Amino acid sequence: MAYLIGTAGHVDHGKTTLIAALTGIDADRLPEEKARGMTIDLGFAYIELPEIGRVSIVDVPGHERFIKNMLAGASGVDVALLCIAADEGVMPQTREHFQILYLLEARRVVVALTKCDLADGDSRALAELDVRDLLTGSPYAGAPILEVSAHTGDGLTDLKDALAKALASLGPREQTQSWFLPIDRVFTVAGHGTVVTGTLAAGTIKPGIEGELMPGSAKVRIRGIQTHGQQADHAEAGQRTALNVAGIRKEALHRGQAVGARGALFETTCVNVRLAPVADIKHGQRVRLHVGAGEFLGKLFLFDEAPGFGQIRLEGEIACAQGQRAVIRKYSPPTVLAGAEIVTPNAQTRRKSDKQIAGIAGGAGGSAAGLPERIMVELKRWPTGAETETICEALGQSPQALGVAFESLKQDGKALGFAGRWLDADQYKEFVERIRAATMTLHGQNPQAAAVSKNRVVAESGIEWQPKAFDRLTAKMAEDGQIELHRGDLRHPNYKISLNEKQAALLDRTLSVMKLHGAVAPSMQDLALEVCAPPQAVSEMIRLGVETKQIIKVEENLFYPVETLDELKRKLRSLPKTFTVAEFRDVTGSSRKYALPILQYFDETKITKRIGDERVVIG
Repeated sequence: MAYLIGTAGHVDHGKTTLIAALTGIDADRLPEEKARGMTIDLGFAYIELPEIGRVSIVDVPGHERFIKNMLAGASGVDVALLCIAADEGVMPQTREHFQILYLLEARRVVVALTKCDLADGDSRALAELDVRDLLTGSPYAGAPILEVSAHTGDGLTDLKDALAKALASLGPREQTQSWFLPIDRVFTVAGHGTVVTGTLAAGTIKPGIEGELMPGSAKVRIRGIQTHGQQADHAEAGQRTALNVAGIRKEALHRGQAVGARGALFETTCVNVRLAPVADIKHGQRVRLHVGAGEFLGKLFLFDEAPGFGQIRLEGEIACAQGQRAVIRKYSPPTVLAGAEIVTPNAQTRRKSDKQIAGIAGGAGGSAAGLPERIMVELKRWPTGAETETICEALGQSPQALGVAFESLKQDGKALGFAGRWLDADQYKEFVERIRAATMTLHGQNPQAAAVSKNRVVAESGIEWQPKAFDRLTAKMAEDGQIELHRGDLRHPNYKISLNEKQAALLDRTLSVMKLHGAVAPSMQDLALEVCAPPQAVSEMIRLGVETKQIIKVEENLFYPVETLDELKRKLRSLPKTFTVAEFRDVTGSSRKYALPILQYFDETKITKRIGDERVVIG
């Protein structure tokens, strides 16, 4: 399976340098980029990852003036590599790029804390806190954050492993017979002719087949294919792909067009879109629509009868596909307004008060009246959940025609959707109980484990959904307080780790010894000697102590009992209003080796706040 990694992040946060360190490929291809030392347009590379193979990379510019180019490369990214400089932290374009990744539904995010060789420990810790604040509340809240340095090579192996793990966690890509490729580069090769490149957005393509260029409706033939700089006998969705095309001159091609199988694309000047607003939208305002690799101007209109939907009337023809993700920006200043999904690529223009917009598309057929009730009847026929395509087929309607009806059912709480899989309210309650029961059963089989894997819960509950749909289902359960998400696994809210008598006694001894040392935490080897137990057993007690919330992990290989940290907080409050690391070190009878990470932990947990070289107690 092919995948795409895309960079994101503020200007001068080391995206291109990091890609070069990871791959040996300089993604800056333009002379102006090399002269200025700044990425201006899209760059491309590839990387070999363990257990995954060769993966395409698109490197995007970070400067706010080149957001248009960033958007051309961000669509279709499977794993976003969000680069944030450790010596600066989250910056304006970091936030804007992250917002765009969310709106374009990047499937995973891996955060690289770059330039760590230029930042001290406190700066790195503060930068990580900054990143976690950025991720909180998003689908990427649990994204890994890795400290790296392209200059020294530190952390690069771990970063590769994290990228591989993120890709391995992805479910299978939705299969489709139709292929299409948004064009982001056009050039000629001596002896071969015209070449277009882009990220293959859907389907599989082979040499010799015919395609259709849009806008323009020109017929082309695919003479040859390259992926990652090598001739290939096919390309598949997610791969950076170069197509040697015949039947069209280079002068007739440009970024923003697309080439695809017949029927895969629509040439249109009017589209209906499902909106995910991030700012106020005004009816009729001029906007920039970013879809595929292009930026197009138009006006966005809203509907009285269809909240959450809009219509964009373009100033020129564009190429797009049904279901394609897009981003809408204001015309001026060009800030992000909304994410969008193309629902009806060839829409009819409709008035704001149009009563028929509930049907969404002119070609859907029939009246939209009664569709919610018909959907509910159909859902009852599928006790394990029905896919959107199944309901459309049963009702003889297109997905566009059912869009408003589904949204109405969701808003009324009568139906719930999970990545294209639907349940009625009663079915959802039944699924909740099945998953909770399966999770508790699996807890009983391994009472020392903090959580159980989703795959085991799927097998035990018999809910054999696609991973993305199951993830959305468990995320909704977690939102409702019916289940807890624990590092990608599941935990029943009422579950408590169960220790046998021997484990409980060893944990008590371990805690007692740790408390005797105060702030000067013993090493694992010393702790094992004092507890009179093997290091592996003591390490397991530390894990169980963390899971049962009796022990706190302050940093890697540094743990304290909760009571010890409470005592250190009391000593903290005996210090002057502002104090230094040295003063805290002295009052705790420790050394800088222990005092600094403890204070950094207190900073993270909002007990203290660093101001220059001093700190104040805030919590």
